[in-house]
This record gives sequence, structure tokens and C-alpha cells, in this order.
Amino acid sequence: GADLSSCDLSGVNLSSADLRGANLSNANMKSANLTNAKLHNALLPAWSSGLLEGVKLAGAEGWVPADKRLGGAAAPMLQETFGGALIGQADISFADIKQDEALTKTVAAVGAGFVGLISLFNIFGRFAWATSSDKLGRKRTYYIFFVLGALMYCAATYAAGLKSLALFVGSFCVIASMYGGGFATIPAYLADMFGTQFVGAIHGRLLTAWSTAGILGPVVVNYLHDTRLEAKVPYDQIYAPIFLVLAGLLVIGFIANLLVKPVAEKFYMTDVELEAERKLAHEKITVANSAIGADNANLLPASKPVLVGLAWALVLIPISYGIWSTVQKAWGLFA
Repeated sequence: GADLSSCDLSGVNLSSADLRGANLSNANMKSANLTNAKLHNALLPAWSSGLLEGVKLAGAEGWVPADKRLGGAAAPMLQETFGGALIGQADISFADIKQDEALTKTVAAVGAGFVGLISLFNIFGRFAWATSSDKLGRKRTYYIFFVLGALMYCAATYAAGLKSLALFVGSFCVIASMYGGGFATIPAYLADMFGTQFVGAIHGRLLTAWSTAGILGPVVVNYLHDTRLEAKVPYDQIYAPIFLVLAGLLVIGFIANLLVKPVAEKFYMTDVELEAERKLAHEKITVANSAIGADNANLLPASKPVLVGLAWALVLIPISYGIWSTVQKAWGLFA
């Protein structure tokens, strides 16, 4: 297989020591096929597009189109795929719905519940997948993303043909959870590969893949949709091949993830360079603490429990209300 050193990593120095923030044992690192490494800041610009960026790009190309398409056009997609089946009138076509304003509003309300449900799974997926990756390992978690994501797109294709609303919605809920989970897990994946010290800068570079997918993904989906529409393909058959294309992109991501290997030892930092980095970091912390002052440096948020509780309330109350409202709207999907 290939290792990341073959992907424009020339000049990068890494150290096999000091990955305290990764919280991984040597056995776990070995089984996850990862390296105890830390990227040298002075040579950071040498790191550019690698296999992990390919993982992110292919994965995001599979997840982002679904998320963006659903966020902006969930109701039209449901209308075209299920027609009157959304409101218990399977004999009504999408063309009939378009001509009836009342029916259009009714089905659009169902689509709003769909969007809300997708958003919830997006949010909770960030917590669930990122947390489970601590046990499963980042690379194994991404294997699950790609395999399960491809299967869910195939299931959505099958559900569209059978007009199975529950299977269709469930498939996209799982996909949306991986959209959020993939975004939340990749920083830890990078930290496992390169260490924690400069993971923020590396993550920023990796997000170029996510941004690219955010632009190209919906464009590809919309192009395929419009092309099939112009070819007079029946509305309820428009999306099935599009889902298969997105599943294919996830297969490419699976291959890219398979090729990710630990960084070659020749790119590790030397002991002298590592000691210099630690000394510099210690000096920066000392200066920062002096500027803050001894009294302020010792203040902890827990010393003001009332303010902490109030801050949490300001966060949890609107979130809880949003979840409740979303559940009410989503209930219309199965009522």
C-alpha cells in the first residue's frame, strides 16, 4: 500500500514521542494502523493534499450532496419520488400535486419534517460517531462510514422503487448522521496520524476537500437531476441512479482510506528538534501566564456555578425547544 509520505510530505519531520492528547495505547495504535507522530510547524507548508484529503473529499462528495440537497429541496425530492403516497393517496402523481396548491402545501409540510429529522441526526451523529471512534479507532470508523453509507444509498434506491417511505427516510437519517460524524471525527483522525500540536492547521488544510465537495456535490446532483428531467424520465425514477453515483463516490473513499498508512519514520522530528519545540512551548506558556496574572490564571469556571448553570440553560433551552418542534414536524412523515 501507499503511505502518506508519498503524498507531498517531503521535508516533513515527525516524532514518535509526545502524543499525550491522543489517549491511545501502543496496541491500539498498531491495530488502527496509525503512527505516534507530531508535525513540525516550520515544515507544515510542505504538507498538502494526501490520501486523508482524498478520504475527506470522496466521503464528503457522498455525504454533502445528500445534506445540501435535502436542506434546500427536501420537499421537491419527496414529492418527485413518492408523489401522493406522502399523504396517503398513492394514485396521485407529482404532476397532479404541482397543479393543486393545497396538495403542494401539504406535501411541503411533510418535507419540512423530513428536513428537521435529517438535522437532528446530523447533530447527534457528531456526538455518537465521534465518541464511538474512541473505541473503534478512527480508520475503522471511516470504513464503517463508507460501507454503511454506500449500503444506505442502495437502500434508498430500493426504497424509492418500492415507495417505502420509512426505509427511505431511515436511510437518509443514517447518511446524515455520518455527515456530522465524519466532520466531527476527522480532527481526531489527524491527531492520531500527526499528533495534536498542529492538528488545527492541518485540519484547516483538509477542510479544502470538504469545501470542494460542498460546491461540486450539489452541482453534480442537480446536473444529473436536470438531465434526467429533460430526458422525460418519470419523476419517481429520477433519483435512483443519482443515489448509486453517490454510493460509488463512497467506494472511492473506502479505497483511499484503505491506502492510508503510518507516516514513514524518516519524516519524524529528531530528539534535538523535539526538545527545542518543547522548550519553545514552555516559554510561551510562561509568558502567557505572566500576562494573565497569577490571580486570574487560577480562576476556574466552577468557582461561579450560578453563571455556569445560566450559560448551560441558555444553550439547552433553545436546543430542547428545537428538538421538540422538529419531532412534532417529523411525526407527520409517519402519521
